[in-house]
Amino acid sequence: VGLLNTDGNGGILTGSLLDQNDGGTVVSSASMTALNANTMAANGRGTLSFSANSVNTNLVIYMTGTNSAFLLDGSTGTANDVLIGTLEAQTGGGAFTAASLSGTFTLGWLPGIINSNGPNGWVSIDGVSGWTGTDDDLHGSSGLSPDAQIAGGYTVSASGRGTLTLSNQTGGEIFYLVSPSKAYMVTNDPTSTKDPVIVIEK
Repeated sequence: VGLLNTDGNGGILTGSLLDQNDGGTVVSSASMTALNANTMAANGRGTLSFSANSVNTNLVIYMTGTNSAFLLDGSTGTANDVLIGTLEAQTGGGAFTAASLSGTFTLGWLPGIINSNGPNGWVSIDGVSGWTGTDDDLHGSSGLSPDAQIAGGYTVSASGRGTLTLSNQTGGEIFYLVSPSKAYMVTNDPTSTKDPVIVIEK
């Protein structure tokens, strides 16, 4: 998950960040720089190539509208790589605070990682620093943990990048706000090698 700032002319601007957990190899808040001039055809198919944390990524993108697209990872990597994704325009970027994330949200995990396990449920966020909720979490061979009570804390930076901690677990989640009503999260726990990207949304 991350934040991509572009110049509209094939370049990537300062402030573009990437957080990733690739089979337990965690990349945190890595700056993204363009490898080549990114391209876009009239039919909406384009390329997006960047380097972050000394790792090169090459994406094929298909635009679905202005500042929105589907992504396909064309890079060489491990079987744990997320092979698909979305690009969405951020609203409110540069002025986010903890109060930007407030209210009741559903949460669910996205496909893209082979044999991944994840939660579905809801969370109530207080707009200050805390949250509570309930989820049904799938844990590989141990099966489903139904109706689990969860809680923790969170922070939000002006860019929309934030951290979320769980009171009963080590590690936590890194998230990026698309808007005050939607965010994408990925775990920063290196012992979690099969966790998917999670979306929370009002």
